[in-house]
Amino acid sequence: MSKPPKANSLILQADPRKLYILEADIHRYPRPLTTVELRQQLFFMLLFWDSIVISDSTFNNNRNLRPLLAPNIEKPARNIRVLADFEHLLKKGYLRPAMRNDLKGFIQLRDEHSSPKPVTDLPSFEYSYILDQWSPKKFRERWEREDVEACFKANLIKIFSVKNPWRDHRIPKAASQAILSFILSKGDDPIYYRELRHLMNNPGRYKALKSITGYDTAISKYYKRIDKLISEAYRYNVPTVLAIESEATQRTLPWWVSLGRQPESSASKRLETLKDKPLRPTWIFDREVIGEIPSQALDDVRTWSSFKEFMSLLKTADNLNFSIQMSQELSDIWEAYTAQLEKHLRGELRLSVQQEAQHRIKKTGGSFVTNNIVLPGIVTAICFFLHPLFGITSFALGVVTGWKGYRDYKSDMARMSSLSRLMGVPVIEKDLIAKGYFERGEKN
Repeated sequence: MSKPPKANSLILQADPRKLYILEADIHRYPRPLTTVELRQQLFFMLLFWDSIVISDSTFNNNRNLRPLLAPNIEKPARNIRVLADFEHLLKKGYLRPAMRNDLKGFIQLRDEHSSPKPVTDLPSFEYSYILDQWSPKKFRERWEREDVEACFKANLIKIFSVKNPWRDHRIPKAASQAILSFILSKGDDPIYYRELRHLMNNPGRYKALKSITGYDTAISKYYKRIDKLISEAYRYNVPTVLAIESEATQRTLPWWVSLGRQPESSASKRLETLKDKPLRPTWIFDREVIGEIPSQALDDVRTWSSFKEFMSLLKTADNLNFSIQMSQELSDIWEAYTAQLEKHLRGELRLSVQQEAQHRIKKTGGSFVTNNIVLPGIVTAICFFLHPLFGITSFALGVVTGWKGYRDYKSDMARMSSLSRLMGVPVIEKDLIAKGYFERGEKN
């Protein structure tokens, strides 16, 4: 079995700059991101990385992600308004699947997940088929099964071999010893997540572990905590093997950037950590606005010299280190990039709103009153003239159609009102710290 690669919390690639995003996982703790949140988060990340890498199983099995990629097959929930246009990002390689080397594609993955027991939220065949068509093979990040298995096993041994598991992980020693013994009993063979789940769900069945007093009770009592530890050991294996950054942290995402405003408690905590340190600015990207920018807008961004220069500087660790003041060079390029972004994304939003307004006007084909009251009324009167039964039937159909039309009309008006409001909202806004930072000219 191949030796597991050494994990690195910050991996700086030559080109392009990629991020393996774990936020898209349907098993994300404490809850999965919604379809709207995924739309905002992934687009935002693509302003700071050349491409986003997501596991193949997440592409297939995340019911909240699927509507963004193929809305005609996996329709968003009726009450969700979201710009579902990530087909473009997949075809262009901005979104890339991380896929096992011996896997042909998403259909084969779906087949594997269908038996012996189907996984939760298995996609339709049509959806997996269309992903195979839209995801170019050159943009698939391939990994070897043996490398990932070795990495998982090494991580598990490291976690469950600590001398004081209660101090380090808040789990009893008996539980830690039992799981470690089971892992080591496999010898050179790989260990699978499902095997550990079976052990945790049926601890009393493993006679080989009987010598560890109270292990079964300890595992059952601390099930959630142990499961979280195993999950953490599992989640980072693929990005580690691929040597791709796996989290947008202060060390990988510029520390002066935020998607949406932080909660009051987080902002206060942040100010506390900055005590006796140089002030750190924050540029806030509006969540709602970011969620309404068409994905094609990223094509132009990729051609800008300001984007290319900014990406180049982000590959230097010193520019991402929280303890180092923003350099003059980075400050100037950041100012140029954000100024260009604000203008471009604002123009894209305006064009998108105009196109949507024209589409809704064309769809209605006239006023609400004319379409849903006047014309159905005339038809009903003619039907009554011909026969009372025809008239009653026409009236009933008119009520149903009118109610549906009224509901759609209200929804359209609310949508246009929301978009009109966003037209007056800045895409990028400096907070008070950021304004003070530059007003005092503290660009060191």
